[in-house]
Amino acid sequence: MTERAIDSDQTGRIRVIAAGPQSLVQDGGRTGFQKLGVSVSGAADMDALNIGNRLVGNDPYDAAVEILLGGAEFEFETAATFALTGAETGATLDGVPLVSNVSYSAHTAARLVLEMPIPGQGLRTYLAVAGGIKTPPILGSRSTHVASEIGGVGGRALEPGDVLKIGEILVPAVSGKMFNSGDSSANDSELPAVNVRVVLGPQDDEFSAAGIRTFLDSTYAVTDQSNRQGLRLDGPVIESRTGSYDIVSDAVVNGSVQVPGDGKPIVLLADRQ
Repeated sequence: MTERAIDSDQTGRIRVIAAGPQSLVQDGGRTGFQKLGVSVSGAADMDALNIGNRLVGNDPYDAAVEILLGGAEFEFETAATFALTGAETGATLDGVPLVSNVSYSAHTAARLVLEMPIPGQGLRTYLAVAGGIKTPPILGSRSTHVASEIGGVGGRALEPGDVLKIGEILVPAVSGKMFNSGDSSANDSELPAVNVRVVLGPQDDEFSAAGIRTFLDSTYAVTDQSNRQGLRLDGPVIESRTGSYDIVSDAVVNGSVQVPGDGKPIVLLADRQ
């Protein structure tokens, strides 16, 4: 069935009841300002953001809510069409179980609750709403960068009592749309180790041949010191060519591997600077 989630003359709203460990407004990112030291920010899982937006008829990079480790609750103050993507959670709408990658209709006063993500299925869930989340854009983006206190709602994580405005819907939103993400029936207790492909450069000459072999041949574990800026890895030390790890600061892209003074790699993510 096709319907408008929100009438064109009405401002849609979602109220935050509980925000979990960290819930942020994120979109496609703040591009073009890294040379000035401004983080790109944006969704940590850009594919999940894109899928959610497409399910509700938005532009792929419209703003949504990025929810870390569940524990969040929202009340729809107006009717809306929404989708959850990314990490699978035990989500319910007024007590009715939901699944990821499907668009749903919520009536006025409906309560959306997200539990902890299923182990092994990711950390961040995205709540995309038809019309997009509308906060004041900063440098062309609504993305929240907490360290700089810009974007989103006052440059901070969402808090209980926050009210998020929903934008105007340009095309009718459709509930019941589904994205097939493939077979998710694998036993979570037997998830395989992940092999990540690496392209060396542009500063691989700063490391010894032994250091590069160590990096490519070793197993590393993600530590609890990881965040949206980067994944800190624990494992064998990567040896530099000179014994020093100091170089001139350079622009970095998502997925760049930085090796600080302790020789332990950091995979840089959305909030890299």
